[in-house]
Amino acid sequence: MRDVPGQQTVAQIVAPSPIHLGWGFGQHACPGRSFAANETCSYMTGRLWAVGE
Repeated sequence: MRDVPGQQTVAQIVAPSPIHLGWGFGQHACPGRSFAANETCSYMTGRLWAVGE
């Protein structure tokens, strides 16, 4: 996906785009999307560490 010109940021979780409207777009983009992505990453990292032990 990132090799296609103009779609370098499409697969990033917090990048608002008209293609994926999960976080909204433009004026209505979720202001907490970066926080939510970081919390999800922290949670998943903790779960994976727990499974690995």
